[in-house]
Formats: sequence, structure tokens, C-alpha cells
Amino acid sequence: MPRNGSGTYTLPAGNPVQSSTTISSTVQNNTMSDVATALTDSLTADGQKLPTANLPMGGYKHTNVGNATDRNQYAAGGQVQDGDFLWLGTATGTADVITASANPTIEAYVAGQTFRFLSLGANTTNVTLNINGLGAKAVTKNGATALAAGDISSAAVCEVVYDGTQFQLINQTVLPQGGGNLQGAINWKRSTVAATATTTPLWTQPSGNIQDWTGTPTITDFPAAPQAGAQREVYPAAGTVITNAGNISVQGNANYTVVTGDRIVITAITTTTFYASIVRKDGQAVSATSKIQPITASVSSNALTIAIGPTVLDFRSSTASSGTVSTRSIPSSISMTVSSGSTLGTSNATLARIAVIAIDNSGTVEVACMNIAGGANLDETGVISTTAEGGAGTADSALVAYSTTARTSVPYRLMGYIETTQATAGTWASAPSVIQGAGGLAAISTAMNAVGSAPMFACRAWVNFNGAGTVAISGGGNVSSITDLGVGSYAVNFSTALPTANYAYCSTGKSGGGGGTSATCMEQNNGMPPTTTSCAMVAKASATGGLIDPGFISLAIFC
Repeated sequence: MPRNGSGTYTLPAGNPVQSSTTISSTVQNNTMSDVATALTDSLTADGQKLPTANLPMGGYKHTNVGNATDRNQYAAGGQVQDGDFLWLGTATGTADVITASANPTIEAYVAGQTFRFLSLGANTTNVTLNINGLGAKAVTKNGATALAAGDISSAAVCEVVYDGTQFQLINQTVLPQGGGNLQGAINWKRSTVAATATTTPLWTQPSGNIQDWTGTPTITDFPAAPQAGAQREVYPAAGTVITNAGNISVQGNANYTVVTGDRIVITAITTTTFYASIVRKDGQAVSATSKIQPITASVSSNALTIAIGPTVLDFRSSTASSGTVSTRSIPSSISMTVSSGSTLGTSNATLARIAVIAIDNSGTVEVACMNIAGGANLDETGVISTTAEGGAGTADSALVAYSTTARTSVPYRLMGYIETTQATAGTWASAPSVIQGAGGLAAISTAMNAVGSAPMFACRAWVNFNGAGTVAISGGGNVSSITDLGVGSYAVNFSTALPTANYAYCSTGKSGGGGGTSATCMEQNNGMPPTTTSCAMVAKASATGGLIDPGFISLAIFC
């Protein structure tokens, strides 16, 4: 009778035997057979006998066990605690093509397998892992996203889990370079970066969150960010220009020139559009302003050179029915030359005002100029055609826009003006007396409210006054006083001298106490030629031609 369900062994019938009695062969044979069966069903110390059913331990332990060396062996508690089955040791291969060995050897990759290893070095590109020669599998992050350079640092402990397709890196060394959810150590690093106009390595790892920019470029574009919301804090060198154009929106809605100590926080609104927030060293706010445009003018070898400095401009469309705005960058100075011998319509020894104009030639900004000669409509609401400067003696007209190459119907911007007086028109020997860029609070006056293309010339002074009795001014502009020279004779004195005495005037008068109806003729006083500071005139009765004192006189001066 083998052991019962509780493991108790009971001898067969006839046992135990009695002393002084004969043992029958039946009892003896049954007993020995039963013992043999019980022993056969027992586990042996040398492992020859295998269990045929589950072996409950009744709450007891296997003690003093050896370490497992194969997958079908019990693990010792120490092996589990020490992570022996997960630890691959120091990886072999390369930093990007990793090989390793598991002990015990795994026979196949199975979803859920977890391993740890010590990296050889920082990865530079995508990474693969090959364990026990079973084949290289991609190492990814956050699902199937390939690792970026630096996601694994040198000599780092890496933990990977096989998901059935690839090994996912659980403990990234750095936070994903585009920002997002915290998934690793914070990349709070400060580094020096060579800034350039369009390829500043803003997002490149391992440049870091804080960057000191060298050089003084005009930044016109940022490279694409890894994702919206990515952010960098930068300290550009003094003189660096951050342009409010292209894919960059600058706080204050204007280009910003950096001063030493300024800090710029750059945020990716989308992966291709950015906002630059400025924290000024002096703590002052950055407000929206209109940039004064950078222009220069100089003379050399009797020629005039006009230049526009680096800036960013918005131009209207060349199509009148379109409201599309084109933003153009001028990364370096552009210029044109008015040749010696070309007058631009100026006169000898006479002050001239020359408008500096930027034209948009299908995306390329060029310089043009025009002698506005008292009035020109340059309100930027239309397009303009230019004439080639052409060399000596070919650019000799006022109110004509000249450029190096003739352009037809191109959008334009008024950049400012220069004022210059040359002893001999066309011989550009004297430097400009005034150079004024447009923008900010500097309003450039080229015309009043004229429409169309015909030129308009301004009234330089005007007045109406009582010519009878005590002379008194009723209203006027640029007139300081009236000198009474006798019956019917007056001198109108200007507050500010006119640029020339060769002006035209128109005048009217009425006789009587300001309300009379008798006609009065106003004429220039032949005995007193006009000057830049006063204009003399006489009043005559239209019927008799005699001098009279009209009750009302008005005068307007044009030049």
C-alpha cells in the first residue's frame, strides 16, 4: 500500500508480525512488494526520479540552493535580488550598433523582456541592440520614435523593454530636445553657439537650453523646431539684430538691436514660426515703434552714392487689386550711384531735396532716387517706374525716379531724403547737409493732398490784412508783419526766408472798409524787387489806376 494522499505510509495486512510466530511467505512478499512500490514513488537525492504531479511545499523553502545557469532552473534569491537575469553588463559593438549577451542565454525575443546594460558611449544617430546573436532590433523612445543624438550618454545605465517589435528605451538621458512632457533628466545646459543669419543651431543637441551667441549677424530666420512649444533662452552679442520678419515675430513688432546683457527668450509657436521675447538689461519695456530706416549718402570723384543699410521692409503687391504684403530682407547695404555730370534736375548753388526710395524688383530690393523739386506724390499706395541712371548727363530731370537699372511698375517704399547744395549742378562735390531716414517720428513730406501724377508746388507764405488806416493782419502763415509804405504801397515780411527770390505770387484786394465792392488791382512794386525776406506790392483802383488803400488785401507766395 503506497503512501496515502497525506504522504503517510501504512504497512500491508499481516504486519507487524508477532514474535515466535511463523512469517508466511504471502505476508513477507506483500510487505516487500509494497515497500518497493513506495520507494519507487519517492524522489531520489540524485534526481533520478522525476515528479509526476505538483509538489506543494507546505510553507517551507528550498534552502542552500545553487545559482541557476539555465532558463529551466530555479533562481536563487540572490540572483533575483542582484538583477542577474536583467543585467547584460557593459555593451559591446559601438555606441550606435550595440551587442550584448544575456546569462542565461535567451532563445528568442519575447514581448515584455527587460534588460539593462552599461553604454559604450553617447549615441550619434539611431541605435540597434543585438542580444545573444538573435538579430539587431531598433532601440526607440516613446513608442517607435527613433533615438536622437545624445539620448544615450556615455557610460550610462540603460534600461530597455522589448515590445514585440523593438526595444524601447525607458530611461532617456535627456529631456526630448523639443520640450514636451518630462521624460528624463532636464537638459539645463549653457553653451556657446556661433549665431548666423539663418542657420543658428538653436535646437541642436547638445547645445543646451541657454545659449551665448557669438558674432553680430542680422538674424532673419530660425531653423525648424522639433515641435511647437520648444523654447531657448539666448544671450546674443551686442549688435546682433533680431528681425521682425519672415518666421520671426519680435516683441515690440520691430527689429531689435541687442545691447550687452539683453536676454532673448525664443518660443516656437509652430515648428516654423517663432516669437522672440526681449528682456532688456536695463529693465525697460520694449514697445512697438516704427523703425527709422538706415540711409547714407556720400560724394566721391564728383559722383553721389546713395545707400540703404540692412533692414526689413514690407511692400505692397505690384497688382493694384491685391492687398498682399511682401516682406523683404536687406541683409547687407545696397546702393546706387548718380554719375558725375547727371544733375537730377538740380540747379547751381540751390538747395535740393532728393528722396531715397527702395523698390521691390520681384523679391530683390534695389535703390532708387528722385529730386522731388518742391512736390512729388510718394505716398507708397501704388507702384512706380524708374529710369536707368545711365551715366553722365542722362539723369537730369526732377520728379523722375532713377535707379541703376530701369524698372517698370514696381512697389516702392520711401526710405528718407537728403538735402544737398552743389556749386555746379551735376558736379557732386559737397557732402549732403541733411540725411534723414523715414520712420519713427520722422515724417517725410513730399506732397500734400494731391492726387494723380502731376507735380504739386507748395504755398510758401500767405496773408490777408486791412490796408486802410492802421495796417492789421487778419490771418496768415510765414508772415511776420506788414510794412505800410504809403498810400496803396505795402511790404509783406516773411517769418522764415524763402529759398529763392524768384517766386510767384497772387494777390487780390477790395476797396472800402473791408466790405466794399469796388475792384482793386494788385501789382508788384517795381521800385522794390522781391527778396527772400519780403515782397513789396501796390494797390490801384481798377477804374482810375490811382493808388488806394483797400480795406481788404490777400497775398499768396509760391516757389
